[in-house]
Amino acid sequence: RTNALESTYSKFAVELTNATTKEMARKSIKDLYVKLEALYPAKDEFEKKFVEIRYSKKGSRTNLTAKYIVNLLQKYYEEREVEEDDGSIEHILSESSGKEESLNIGNLILLEGSLNKEAETFEFSEKKVVYQKSRYKQVKQFCEDFVEWNEDGIKKRASQCAALVYDSILRRETKEK
Repeated sequence: RTNALESTYSKFAVELTNATTKEMARKSIKDLYVKLEALYPAKDEFEKKFVEIRYSKKGSRTNLTAKYIVNLLQKYYEEREVEEDDGSIEHILSESSGKEESLNIGNLILLEGSLNKEAETFEFSEKKVVYQKSRYKQVKQFCEDFVEWNEDGIKKRASQCAALVYDSILRRETKEK
């Protein structure tokens, strides 16, 4: 995909540079849009890959992606373009539980570092008390949305996050291709 993007942008830059009229420039921009649109996944394809994202303190091939998404969601909820550096990734179902779903993107939330340490490996009901001290809007929303936390909740939240990223953050149309 990277090579396809580099080639597409390179050709676009040359076409735009060589454009001698507004019409030629508009055509170059329209052609670029069409080419990029073709590379963009449909929502169901996006969600299928999104819900597979994992994060582990021990390391995972998708750790950087997970960190990016958790911070992206935080910026969205806080309505900011710049992320603050006072949060850390919290595993709602503790990673030390040994359960595979504890690593899933739906089980991750950005929490103030001090609260993350306080929440430690508590059970959900105890963690929720800690979460309610958070000043983060996403954490407050999470506390309102989830009374209990289990594998179904993790899957549901992963799908909700995928839809939020696709529809609201990336501002994609929801029609299936």
